[in-house]
Amino acid sequence: MGDTPIDKAAKAIGHAAGTVAKAVGAIEGAVEKRLDKFGNAVVDGVRHLEERLGAPHLLRRDDAGRSPAQFTLYLRIGRGGFSQSKTGVYVPEKLSPRGKVNLILYLHGNKLRVVNAKDTIEEIWGKDAGEKTGKLVFPLREDLNESGKQFILIAPTLGAQDQGIGEIGTNLDFYLEQVMLGLVAYGGFPDLPVGDIIIAGHSGAGGRMLALASGTNSYKNNIKEIWGFDTLLKGTEGDWRSWAVGHSSQTKVYVYYWAYGDASLLLAKDTAGVDSVYVMKADSKAIAKADSGEPHDFILKRHWRERLDNIGSPSQSDIKGREESRAEAKKRN
Repeated sequence: MGDTPIDKAAKAIGHAAGTVAKAVGAIEGAVEKRLDKFGNAVVDGVRHLEERLGAPHLLRRDDAGRSPAQFTLYLRIGRGGFSQSKTGVYVPEKLSPRGKVNLILYLHGNKLRVVNAKDTIEEIWGKDAGEKTGKLVFPLREDLNESGKQFILIAPTLGAQDQGIGEIGTNLDFYLEQVMLGLVAYGGFPDLPVGDIIIAGHSGAGGRMLALASGTNSYKNNIKEIWGFDTLLKGTEGDWRSWAVGHSSQTKVYVYYWAYGDASLLLAKDTAGVDSVYVMKADSKAIAKADSGEPHDFILKRHWRERLDNIGSPSQSDIKGREESRAEAKKRN
């Protein structure tokens, strides 16, 4: 007996489906080959740039959509025994470098509570931690972009505590030069000199951030401001005082405190006659209203934009906060 009409129809459908699947497979194979070829060409191009310019290795570039506008580069920087596994370099939307490139170098704190031990800077500055506000814990890029300030943000991935700060410090000139080469190679920047530098740190970064600031020969006159967000760990006040006084003619030092009040107030007392030093109690009430958890963890979120808005000159709030801290320090002694 021959096939029924239904059997014939089923065979026809099966044959057609097989033909389509074969065609789709062929198309997918061709696309994969073309993508592989394109991907290899991109990789070869990047390697050529790295070799020709001596640029750092590009891990990834995130444009608007994956990054706050304008873009973020993730770089691996190293030479000899020095290796910085993942540095984020953020270029805000309104940046228009004219003759120089201004930099903020940010050193994250210990990886506790809101930050996991294995987090890189990519996770840290994207951390939301289930906050009630819906804003990030460390809105470093977002606030810089909204401020309109003409600065690029550089943020290395450090260890669970302060591992890596010392190594960057002893290689600081090379490290910053690599960042600048990365901007030329992967960001389309012209080859411009470094302008003003701000070094900022949170929490545990305070133990070594001033030693890092002292690690440069090429850019020692470029460091215009130091921002410490609850950074005066026990035993570090003397280092902060010596550095702040020694660089008072060119660098303003701003310190917000909450958890490390004793050392911070001692700094306020010992620099009472130094106009370039501002020790201020953090606005913990504003933090507590917005976020659950330790106020210390959210100090940077509360005051980062404030510092951005007042780059170059202290605000009246800064002056008032400094005088209040000096008065409190005097009362304690």
